[in-house]
Amino acid sequence: MAIYKKWAGSTADEVVIPKTSKKVAGRNVGAIRNAVITNGHAANATRVRLYLDDGNHEFNILVTIIPSQASLKLSDLGYDGSVYDLKITLSGGGYDISLIIK
Repeated sequence: MAIYKKWAGSTADEVVIPKTSKKVAGRNVGAIRNAVITNGHAANATRVRLYLDDGNHEFNILVTIIPSQASLKLSDLGYDGSVYDLKITLSGGGYDISLIIK
């Protein structure tokens, strides 16, 4: 499973990977080997919140500010994809954010 998303503006509570009641190709959709978040903006930093949502509660995985022209890599992120949506919120500064999940 590879997912590529790109944002040119702020976003609030966008679902990156929706929860599902089945496995995809025999894998739990919450089994992520790597996630790379990149801020390609030339001058402005962006606040990134990556979190899990079960419909009643939200659990932060990451809340950080990514400087301009910088990337952050998360490795071996695992969660129950039948229970949680993986969501992202972007705010502040300029926006040229990309997210690659493998």
